[in-house]
Amino acid sequence: MKFCPQCWIPGTPTEPIWNDIRSLHCFMCGHELISHCLKCGKSVRTFQHSYCPYCGFYYKNTIAEIGSKKTLLKRKKSKTKKK
Repeated sequence: MKFCPQCWIPGTPTEPIWNDIRSLHCFMCGHELISHCLKCGKSVRTFQHSYCPYCGFYYKNTIAEIGSKKTLLKRKKSKTKKK
């Protein structure tokens, strides 16, 4: 199961085309499709809930989580270059 963290509305079914094995990005916005929780790494098995049943991470926060990971990586790289 895959979903677009930007376009998917919690509580609604996902777009059928997102689950095609060839779909890697959202056909509406181009964002990368997500198939697992970015906090704990467990696979998404159902959208009955709008959060990960293992760790409680709200799937819609995935965009913020991706952005914060990129920012942390940039900071780490800049710190290592300064040394």
